[in-house]
Amino acid sequence: MDFPFTLPASLLGDQTWEQFILSFGDRFSNPERFRAWCRRLTGGRERKRRTEERARVPFAAYNLRLYRQTFYGIRDILAPLVREEKAWVPPMQFPDLDRPWLMETCPASALKRLNLYRRYKGKEAEHRQHREQILSKLLSRKDVELADPSLQGIFLENTGGDALDSLIAAIIAFWNATDPVPQSTDDPREGYIYR
Repeated sequence: MDFPFTLPASLLGDQTWEQFILSFGDRFSNPERFRAWCRRLTGGRERKRRTEERARVPFAAYNLRLYRQTFYGIRDILAPLVREEKAWVPPMQFPDLDRPWLMETCPASALKRLNLYRRYKGKEAEHRQHREQILSKLLSRKDVELADPSLQGIFLENTGGDALDSLIAAIIAFWNATDPVPQSTDDPREGYIYR
């Protein structure tokens, strides 16, 4: 999933991650209230989680460009899955390999780690060229292959970059599928960004 699964520990107080997730929808009626609450607690500053700093993600979870994704992702995806025990979320929850697990990913962070990050979201010829370069490099890897080569056109023509981001998230999931539990986290409530 390409959205923040949580907030900095300093904003969670003494809540467990599950308490925060399960009470999220009752606490915040809309994305704007969520963002206002975060900004009030931080004096208007954007604090990143340690995992966000390590992964070199572009924005904090409640940044103007990201807070809606965070809100709807937590409220509409994570909370129902956690409440109904349909999935487990490492490292915040104890591993349960009998259930599907969810990973927080950041395609931009993965591209930075691979030295492939370029401005690829946009309608200009330069953006498309960058999408071509990124896709070409990804497909040149031995562990990446498209089942249907005609999908390349979708990745290149999608100017918002969502198609390419989805491919990168799928690659991240594949790379981490053998060991879903991260080896190092500071405060598990802050999660872990797979990249």
